[in-house]
Amino acid sequence: MKTFKLGRIRDNRTMLRRNLATSLLLFERITTTRAKAKMTKAYLDKMLAKIYKTTDKLILKRYLLKELLDKKAIDKIFEVYLPKMKKMSGLIKSYNLANRSGDNATQVILKLDPALTQVEQKQEKQIVNKKDDKSENDKNIQTV
Repeated sequence: MKTFKLGRIRDNRTMLRRNLATSLLLFERITTTRAKAKMTKAYLDKMLAKIYKTTDKLILKRYLLKELLDKKAIDKIFEVYLPKMKKMSGLIKSYNLANRSGDNATQVILKLDPALTQVEQKQEKQIVNKKDDKSENDKNIQTV
């Protein structure tokens, strides 16, 4: 497996990867450099494939607690993403931006697939009160 060094020691690199993955899962979009985006995309693709394949929720939750830094991200995976997952890979899209002005680094936006992030809106049924309709009709008839 290719290792992205990113000019950091192993522990700092691991925490950076976990932080970026957690942020992407929580906020559904992050802006970062191209090298960090490639590392994060590969890491999350493998994680999402494992999430898709695993049937035992307890094993999956323990794995995610080990890999991610925020329990809110884990809850969001179980409540929002897992029911909508229909494929194993290709769930993260990357879009190139203009270079950063300070150091001319290439910027990239990482986004989760819109099919995963859309929230279903519940349709409210309008309950029509039959007594009110009849009384209004009676009033209209009487006034005519």
